[in-house]
Amino acid sequence: MRRILTFIILLAVVEVAELRSASAQTSLIDSLKRAAAPSTEQERAKIYADLCWEYRFVEVDSAFHYGERSISVAKQIQDPQAIAQGYNDLSIIHILTGNLDTAQTLLEQALRIRLELKDTLRIAAIQNKLAIIAQKRGDLQNALRYNIQTLGLCEAMNDIRSQAMLLNNIGIIHNNLQELDKARTYLRRSYHMKMQIPDSSEAAGTLVNLGNAYETVGEYGSALYYFSSAKAMLIACNGSPE
Repeated sequence: MRRILTFIILLAVVEVAELRSASAQTSLIDSLKRAAAPSTEQERAKIYADLCWEYRFVEVDSAFHYGERSISVAKQIQDPQAIAQGYNDLSIIHILTGNLDTAQTLLEQALRIRLELKDTLRIAAIQNKLAIIAQKRGDLQNALRYNIQTLGLCEAMNDIRSQAMLLNNIGIIHNNLQELDKARTYLRRSYHMKMQIPDSSEAAGTLVNLGNAYETVGEYGSALYYFSSAKAMLIACNGSPE
């Protein structure tokens, strides 16, 4: 299962893939390997892509191996959805290992296919990764562009959680660009949207970012208000601040 969680750091709140326990992950990997042997080529392409994903934090060489095998099998059976998925999953391993040029090339290949398939959900996922690459390079304008494009897609799908995450990310980028009024506007929108989500600890993360936005311009009273509000929210959610 691929899920997203939020964690808080002082300078920014970012969304990252959730790590399972090592034993559970190893068990799933073993199950996928067993399932691959008797499966059809189409099923095998999917299983190899899943193995690429599952190995990403366990053994990077194996993640690369299964990502490439997934693409190879998908091309043999001429399955565009599986090819795009293989490109997508292999790009993640390249992002994690710092091979940003290769990751971007793979994502652009996947994006072309998914645009032809009109696969809005997965188009949004690719654009989000392209935004991550741009941000890692310090290319904040392109990171902003990709995030805004992705936000539009998520609004069309009425995906509240993803909209809230993207509004948060856009606010952080505007803050880094010293566009402080825009930063506050997007972060407030993110906060109010996150309050519609049952896990309000995500809203606490956006309060931290609002505090950062006020601290940037020396408005320490307002910054302290948002930091204190975030701490109180986390205590209410978890029993103790993180």
